[in-house]
Amino acid sequence: MPFTLPYLIGITVTDSDGNAENGVSVTLKNETTTDTLTQTTNSLGKVLFDCGNFTNGYTDGDYLIYTAEGTGTNGNDLRMKIVSNYSGTAILKKFKVYYESG
Repeated sequence: MPFTLPYLIGITVTDSDGNAENGVSVTLKNETTTDTLTQTTNSLGKVLFDCGNFTNGYTDGDYLIYTAEGTGTNGNDLRMKIVSNYSGTAILKKFKVYYESG
């Protein structure tokens, strides 16, 4: 049975010089269920996803892929990193998160 409990994943998007990128569309996809969540970065280049919001929930061992669309403000490549990985009562020991360049 899939989890619908909160499971937060924060992502920061910067350009190759380390400058925060505002207004970048970031998508988190659960490869197992094909559900997606999309958000736009704030002025600090951050988004926060709650995997509990996936339509079909999530389970231990699901694969997540996160992507960003756009180019850095100065034409530099975008860089993404997970900045926080919190769990409530759900512990996803085999949860895998990957970045896929777009």
